[in-house]
Amino acid sequence: MMMQLEQSRDGRWSVQLGFCEVYFGRKNDAETYMNKLRERVEAPHALPAFVTLLPKR
Repeated sequence: MMMQLEQSRDGRWSVQLGFCEVYFGRKNDAETYMNKLRERVEAPHALPAFVTLLPKR
């Protein structure tokens, strides 16, 4: 998933992930958020193992 850090015309910084955009007043805050978000997105995820037994016909 593509993640971007950009500065807006009004000087704020934004972190964009897909259609979601989060604004920050300082570049350092935006970079910290983006790094943590990237860690969470790239972390291994175990899918839930649901087993559904269907009645025999």
